Amino acid sequence: HTHTHPHSLTHTHTHTPHSTHILAMDKWLRVLRVGSLYFVQGLPFGYQTKLLPLLLREQGLNLSQISLASLLSLPWLLKSLWAPLVDTYWVTWLGRRRTWIIPTQLLLALAALAAAFCGDNLQALLAMVFLMNVAASVQDVAVDALTIDTMHDDSELALGNSAQVIGYKAGMLATSGGLMLLCTSCGLGWDCILGCMGLIVLVVLLLVVVPLREQDRPATPQKHNKQEETTPVQQLGVLARLRHTLHDMAQMHGLALLGLITCYKIGETLSDRMVKHFLLDSGFAAVDIAVWSGVYSMFGSMAGSLLGGMLPQYCSLLHATFACAVLHLGPQLARYLLALTSSTSHLWLLGTIMTEAVVGGAVTTLVFSLMMQQVSKDAPATHFTILATFEILGKSVAGLSSGVVADSFGYATVFGLGLAASVMSLLWYKPLFDSQKETKGQHKKNG
Repeated sequence: HTHTHPHSLTHTHTHTPHSTHILAMDKWLRVLRVGSLYFVQGLPFGYQTKLLPLLLREQGLNLSQISLASLLSLPWLLKSLWAPLVDTYWVTWLGRRRTWIIPTQLLLALAALAAAFCGDNLQALLAMVFLMNVAASVQDVAVDALTIDTMHDDSELALGNSAQVIGYKAGMLATSGGLMLLCTSCGLGWDCILGCMGLIVLVVLLLVVVPLREQDRPATPQKHNKQEETTPVQQLGVLARLRHTLHDMAQMHGLALLGLITCYKIGETLSDRMVKHFLLDSGFAAVDIAVWSGVYSMFGSMAGSLLGGMLPQYCSLLHATFACAVLHLGPQLARYLLALTSSTSHLWLLGTIMTEAVVGGAVTTLVFSLMMQQVSKDAPATHFTILATFEILGKSVAGLSSGVVADSFGYATVFGLGLAASVMSLLWYKPLFDSQKETKGQHKKNG
């Protein structure tokens, strides 16, 4: 009996104002950690999507060839193949998630530093960008799992999701805007951007990942490994496990959510991949285009992400997503009209860029929140990775075809097709709304 008294004193001590403050600080440190890791993943993506197309265009490649650069993102499509591996295997003394985050982040840094020394060797540069995508895509699976492991409730998970979106876009902004302006203002070439990017990744690795102490909620690594060996699902091969997860997903919400996730970005990507080339061919300077799409657009996108996180406080998540998707048609229509009229109005142009960025950022955040809401509790990391892969699949198909369409039929046609694809994607919301009504009806009936 005397041994329980100190324990009860310790337990009540954890609820003092001082300890509550410590717990709040711990929560925000975990959120910032997730944001910093996504910041690292956004660095190479910002280079590939914002700067590399301009570099390839200046070297004389046509739009169809530039579109093929989307194949560099192939590792992101393959995440579902190694997501079960990341969930299952790790080195005990390193930790379940650090086992994958440390080597992949080191590989990302080394690939960026190597790319800085490629010079005019375009093939070597593209190979290093591909290697960066391999490292970042594997790390993405581990960081998603780390977020699920370390966020203790739904409110913290929402904060983690916001940190992921904003951190990723901040990384893109740092590469396509900040580092580009710094290097060009100092008279340095764009190779310097890659070198700075590699150094930033190393700094985050040393300051954030190395000191990380993991606290897996389900169980300790040793106990988890024993469970994995005796669970029938874990005994399946990788492809069989993927089929098992897809079967569970179909039972949970049918094909409507998968259809929405696959299609909602197709129209935006079709036109977005060609906007910079349209502006460049219209006579605007490459540096100005990089600032508009890298700085202004990214700040607008982060503001939209914050807006997307606030809207579900006033209406359902699905209604908020649908409303922003409808509003997103406005800037896509403006792009189409810009190409039809060949207008060079800076006010119209910047208004279109900023509106698309804000509304598009809100849509992305809301759709990812919708995905997290629907994730299976049994295999959240693998389930979320599969859903995210469907989104990447839709964007990749659109990205590969955008240059071919623009080369063959012109910019107005590709912008018009993008608008039409976005309108068609709205059809996927109807079965989701019907499912939501059915679920509410069942709850009322059971109640």
